[in-house]
Amino acid sequence: MTLLAEYPSLIYAYLIDIANNEDATAKELIILATSIGIFWHTFVFITKPIVNYFTYDTPWLRRSIEREWERGMKQMYEDLGIKKTDEEAIDELMKEWPAQIMTMVQHFVGGAVCFPTLLGKGDPKWAISLACCGGLSQAGFDVSEVYG
Repeated sequence: MTLLAEYPSLIYAYLIDIANNEDATAKELIILATSIGIFWHTFVFITKPIVNYFTYDTPWLRRSIEREWERGMKQMYEDLGIKKTDEEAIDELMKEWPAQIMTMVQHFVGGAVCFPTLLGKGDPKWAISLACCGGLSQAGFDVSEVYG
């Protein structure tokens, strides 16, 4: 097997080593957060169009967004000086809905890996490493969201 074929598994092993290293340097943590950010950016890039394909302009999503629009989003847009017709805004919000769902998925995953620490279950070193990865996942996602 060539080095090129082994490269992905070497990177994965390196990232796992960083995640489990109690004495990881700031540089290593930045590498880990950046890698997690690349993962989330790729996940959203691939998943958002798929979710959009199945949900855009469905009756349930349209009704939901119309309710939100009438309950305060229309006023918020007006207060911000954003001029859109009702239909333009609803269309835009339906297109952005999958991104909100992907954000919720990321927050759920990042929070879920903190459960062992919160519940005091398992090996404390392992649980703390998971909680740190949850924080780094949030940092990586935030970077990928801002610059992606």
